[in-house]
Amino acid sequence: MDGQKLPALTTELMGRILYAMEDQDGLWRFSLSGGVPVRIEPDAPGQNDDLVALPPWTSKDGFALMVRYAEKRAPSALGAGLLRVLNSHRRGVFRLFKETLEEAGALEDWYAFKQEQMGQVIRQWYDGLGFEGGPLDTETGEDSLFMLEDFDLRFVSPDRLKGVPRHAGAGTADRAVALFAPDGSVAGYVSFGVLSSGAFVEDYWVRPEFRGNGLFSLMYESLSEFFEKEGLTTADFPVYSGFSFIANRFAATGAEEVRRVLRVPLA
Repeated sequence: MDGQKLPALTTELMGRILYAMEDQDGLWRFSLSGGVPVRIEPDAPGQNDDLVALPPWTSKDGFALMVRYAEKRAPSALGAGLLRVLNSHRRGVFRLFKETLEEAGALEDWYAFKQEQMGQVIRQWYDGLGFEGGPLDTETGEDSLFMLEDFDLRFVSPDRLKGVPRHAGAGTADRAVALFAPDGSVAGYVSFGVLSSGAFVEDYWVRPEFRGNGLFSLMYESLSEFFEKEGLTTADFPVYSGFSFIANRFAATGAEEVRRVLRVPLA
């Protein structure tokens, strides 16, 4: 099988792998020749060089992921409610968790978080399946798969971001949190400032080929930690055309629209 490459890890393929990982009732393997997960019978022959195990994922892993999500949303009302459900040790906790999300209108936010977290596991596993003939193809046509660890996160002056896209009106922020790709280029940034009235985010951007890999979340988490150390409780966050996911992301945190920006609670 020298020289053979696996198919691109597209969004569709990742979804199929994720489904197979979560299916606790079926026995799944990944077909190297077919490039897809396949369901096998329990009594199927044990040795098959074409079939490899998927990333391990159990109900305990699923529960741990729900706890992580709830803790990230605490101390909001949603986060507190989810933690109560998870700490109740009642039967049907997975169903109750989902119902709580549905009532808060945060189900899509949870799915995005789960896909991002499990996606990191899948990408790392998939990268390890490469053959000697060359590195894996990716959805964007790059020669290798990027992991978050490949990026260098720094707090920099906005002057360091020259040449990257900026929204109209941007230019008053005096600092930024940025991620740099392995080649040293800017992969994404969030520019911001701190006034006597509180913090504000002015602009944000992630290079199209890196979107969907958790870069924005990584930058925002670092920014939130900075704001918390500064004793700030809210930040004004603009929602630009084409970035409606920002509003969806913060909808369950108690964010309110103030002069066409989201005032996001930080604690």
